[in-house]
Amino acid sequence: MLKSSSTNLGAVRLAQLCEKIECNADVEINQNNQEKALELIQQIQSEYQRVEKELEAELSRPDTD
Repeated sequence: MLKSSSTNLGAVRLAQLCEKIECNADVEINQNNQEKALELIQQIQSEYQRVEKELEAELSRPDTD
């Protein structure tokens, strides 16, 4: 859901990270995969925060209509 919502908002990097973790979810879990998954989750959290700030800034701009 986050992947498609991100795509709809134009948050391409966030959508790509979500897709990457979805693809890796089917891989057999081992220590190396867990570390990669945690790294991806951290990247997703960071990108989500960036996108959230951008959206808040956009929403707070005065309407010029």
